[in-house]
Amino acid sequence: MIALVCLLILGAAPPVPDIPLPPGVVALYSVAPVESVAFWPSGRVLVTAAADGVRFWHLPTRRVLRLVPAPRGLAAERSLLDGRGEVVVWLPREGPVRGHDLRDARALPRVERKGRLVEAALSRDGSTAARVEADAGKLRVHVWATRTGRELRRFEASGDETHLCKLALSPDGSRLAVVLGSGDKTAFAGLVRVGSGATIETIPTSRKVLGLTFSPDGETLAVQHQEAVQILDGVSGRRPRELTLTGRFARRVAFSLDGRKMAVANTYAPASSAAVVDLATGSVILSRRVEVPLCLTLAFSPDGDVLAAGHDDGTTLLWDVKGRPGDFRPVAARPGGPPDA
Repeated sequence: MIALVCLLILGAAPPVPDIPLPPGVVALYSVAPVESVAFWPSGRVLVTAAADGVRFWHLPTRRVLRLVPAPRGLAAERSLLDGRGEVVVWLPREGPVRGHDLRDARALPRVERKGRLVEAALSRDGSTAARVEADAGKLRVHVWATRTGRELRRFEASGDETHLCKLALSPDGSRLAVVLGSGDKTAFAGLVRVGSGATIETIPTSRKVLGLTFSPDGETLAVQHQEAVQILDGVSGRRPRELTLTGRFARRVAFSLDGRKMAVANTYAPASSAAVVDLATGSVILSRRVEVPLCLTLAFSPDGDVLAAGHDDGTTLLWDVKGRPGDFRPVAARPGGPPDA
């Protein structure tokens, strides 16, 4: 226990487990499950969020630069980062939602809640958050501004299929993709304008939806299924095409910043597998498997050369997407240079 407390205070990594890693993969180790990851614009710093706090990793040296502890006494069920690692939102099992502006080092307004947390999402720019709560046979969706705590939109539907609820916010927080249920148990599924509450387009739910993910520019929305990903227009919600991923459950998806690549992770396999797909051709660029369980989150580096994957055991894997053999160097360290942004 004393050792664990020291680790949390210093932001250091726990003892390195004996995990066989394939060439081109580097692991960072922390204490709690890594639920969200984000790169700084330079690609030199990776931010990871967990129930115990937020860590800033200097990738050239693979050391923790800074640890922002979670609020004292908070039992967070979900930890969400924005796309630049500047805002974190912690959603507890009970009590108000808490947040922190990591850039200005200040707490965000608390947001009261009462229902059981089902699902949550944070926009890429950190301005808007959304959650689904279950309470008395109702599924309630709440959308709010993170920096003021002001509620932007609320709606509800009858239903109790909580394991079938999925959320995603567009990068600027103006659109919400939401699925409440599946098949004949669908309470609501659509792309919604947050400002007006109008439904732009429905989202097909004839197959179970495993997740929803917007591209960084908001132009594309991935609707994730077993062995397939529907690629929708992120503005109109129309369905231009589908990518078949034989043998893969698209539980976690991330897009590269230029929108050319999509990463897919299988979270329910005994050992995690990840694949990177060329969106123009649908071909698999990279496919690997590693003995680390339950991938919870994915993010590409700004140049698209590195894929970060946060896992349930506290491991963060850095995948060399270019597939270069030998020593893995995720970013070029400037000799003697500071660990800047």
